[in-house]
Amino acid sequence: MQVLLADDSKDMLILTSTVLEKSGYEVITAADGQEAWEILLANPIQMVISDWMMPRMDGLELCRRIRAHDFPKYIYTILLTGRSDRESLVEGMEAGADDFLTKPVNIAELRVRVRAGVRILELESKLEERNRRIEKAHSELSAVYESLENDLRSAASMQASLLPKPMRWRSLETQWVFKPSAFVAGDMFGYFPIDDRRFGFYHLDVSGHGIPSALLSFTLNKVLTPSAEQRNLFTDHVDAEGRIQPSQVVTELNRRFLAQQGSSQYFTMVLGTIDSETGEVELAQAGHPSPLHLHHATSNASMIGEGGFPVGMLPEMAYEDTEFTLAPGDRLVIYSDGITEAENADGAQYGEARLQRLLSDTMNRSLAEVTTELTEQLNIWREERHPDDDITMLIIERHPED
Repeated sequence: MQVLLADDSKDMLILTSTVLEKSGYEVITAADGQEAWEILLANPIQMVISDWMMPRMDGLELCRRIRAHDFPKYIYTILLTGRSDRESLVEGMEAGADDFLTKPVNIAELRVRVRAGVRILELESKLEERNRRIEKAHSELSAVYESLENDLRSAASMQASLLPKPMRWRSLETQWVFKPSAFVAGDMFGYFPIDDRRFGFYHLDVSGHGIPSALLSFTLNKVLTPSAEQRNLFTDHVDAEGRIQPSQVVTELNRRFLAQQGSSQYFTMVLGTIDSETGEVELAQAGHPSPLHLHHATSNASMIGEGGFPVGMLPEMAYEDTEFTLAPGDRLVIYSDGITEAENADGAQYGEARLQRLLSDTMNRSLAEVTTELTEQLNIWREERHPDDDITMLIIERHPED
């Protein structure tokens, strides 16, 4: 390590230089503070031992300039002084000195003070290197997070594109609520005409949150939603009378899922069909919250189904069909537990009773107004906090035939 000695005494320079060079340091000398300052500006020196009293520029001014200048590395300064009073020490430290040596200099003390300064500089260098590595890692991690966030935003956009548009098909109208707890949701729903009069629908909730749940919901959407390119589980399960049995569709999903999956994931769902002419509904429930049948005539709500087992938990599960009829003006509401289990600041859940009351109170309002009101009420209940679980709901209303 290079050490800069600044002293107007040639004898002191020779003595101190000899001691430091024998200790393995490379010594550069200056006759006063001004010369020392010019040397510092031109050389990467990190340790300065300076006399206090010197012509042109004294040790105090040299310390002040060192601290005021933006050197790339810290410069450790030791002041040599014949003063030992407290006021002088305070003045020297305020100027920026790190340590002091009292004249006449004790050789052993000089070595110890310099070694202490070297340890401090080495520690500072290690900390600087560690901070540099941390900063580099942080920069790399930020780039990864930014890339991941962009990918998640793309996935969220893709998932949003899979959601069906609110629609009016023959006597049936649909509307929905969709608020993921993360960028992408494990909840998914869909609906579509099956033939000239029958209408298929499903609503599912994959266990867990985030990307793994969303990936499975993407896959299930593709399996369940008909397309021009391929058949789907709905059209593959038409009985001899031309009817689709929802329970058989869910049973097949359970068989396929258990055969293919290598994880502990499962999902709950409600899946069914509606006859747009008669209002007859046939659905199967697999561990999902029981759908609500809202009766237009009374504004009352009745729960449909008896629960069932989630898909992907147990093999050879049997699922049952539930049949009922939507009268003109009636509504079918299917929702995820993210609604009823939404908590306020005190930890109280929104609950089924509040949900049923809101749906009953809004029976004479449009579906769009109902979903808007529900979203606003849940935001108030959660005090605008981000949801812990996906919040989704599908509403289907049967209108009188035109």
